[in-house]
Amino acid sequence: MLSRLYAKWMFSWETALTTRDTNRIVRPLEWGFDWLAQFLAARGLAGGRLRLLREVIELHDAPHRAPRASLETRLGHFGIGLDVLGVHREDLHRETLAAIVGAWPRGDFRHQFPRVIRDQAERKPWSHIARLDRLGLGARIAAAPVPDGAPA
Repeated sequence: MLSRLYAKWMFSWETALTTRDTNRIVRPLEWGFDWLAQFLAARGLAGGRLRLLREVIELHDAPHRAPRASLETRLGHFGIGLDVLGVHREDLHRETLAAIVGAWPRGDFRHQFPRVIRDQAERKPWSHIARLDRLGLGARIAAAPVPDGAPA
């Protein structure tokens, strides 16, 4: 659930950043999580859900903190790693993965998300996502061993 919520937020955030009618570059995470919390609260996310999402997002920049994070945050962090990149896929039983993907199909995630990353990297070559694109994030997502639809 957190990975879906994060993906929805990230898509909305990137869309808002790239459709602004100014030349100003908006980098909320550089402004701090107080600004980000206000941004998300204005879009209906609040309370414990906002706190958990904040912790999960913080772990992207400090994965070494994951073992000290709350159980829900660790689950979200490692769940996103599995969902997006297939990290520790071998630790998840095939039938469990089939049940998860069957209940929450990912559409064409492995092909569309790298396309979005490339698009954003081309629009903002100085950004963090452009650096991740140069390091091969899109290719890793495309090659992730988690199926997009329900496995056969």
